Amino acid sequence: MRRGLAMGIAVAGGGVGNLVLPPLIALVINSNGWKIAFLCLSTFSLLVVFQLPIIEQQSSTKRTFSFGFIKKREFICMVLFGFCQSFGYLIPFVHIVAYTEDKGYPLVMSSIILSVMGAASTIGRVVVGACADYFTNLLVLKISMFILGLSTISWTFLDNFYLISVFAFIYAFFGGALWTLAPGVMADYFGGPNLATINGFFFLSMCLGTLFGPPLGGIFFDMFGSYLVTSVFSSGAILISVIPLFLMREKHMI
Repeated sequence: MRRGLAMGIAVAGGGVGNLVLPPLIALVINSNGWKIAFLCLSTFSLLVVFQLPIIEQQSSTKRTFSFGFIKKREFICMVLFGFCQSFGYLIPFVHIVAYTEDKGYPLVMSSIILSVMGAASTIGRVVVGACADYFTNLLVLKISMFILGLSTISWTFLDNFYLISVFAFIYAFFGGALWTLAPGVMADYFGGPNLATINGFFFLSMCLGTLFGPPLGGIFFDMFGSYLVTSVFSSGAILISVIPLFLMREKHMI
């Protein structure tokens, strides 16, 4: 069963959106301003939501629920991983366009970097999922997040548009592993009727860092006048998050 590949294909749509929308939004901003751009985005989002079918699931099977998973080492490690990496993960996505503009490139050209990240994320989600089918979700997640953290260090040493694009591609390619493999790791260790709740706890652990990480990156830029401290903070958060992954036992060892 090639669950990793299937999961990668299923979550690849988010990367496609990042590929298509940024340059279009940049064009709208240049021609009509921020208000019209946000109005277009909100309208598009509403149209997508209204197209979703209403699915009612009915089951005659009585399900039992338990919070026993909270005490397990693997659950604690995954929550710590999600919490730590969330402070650094979104920073390049949020600040890469402003960074590229600071290097003298126009907004529309700079926004292409986000499209590069969207394309890389789409490809990465599928590729790492396929790799997980041949190795394990946990192993591929460890490797991907370690490379992700290391690559972030190089960000602020790049001035050339094409080199920034290379960084963006590498970062988003391995960053896609988060969305493909983390749910797969949870399924490996906690498959069963509680899986949806367990995944919910994992993604909940990411909320605080997702909320405060990018603003902290902007604060560091305002304080020090460069993105160096921002990139170190982002890289550090991601690399620290890898430590709990190495504290987890491989599935065959349990």
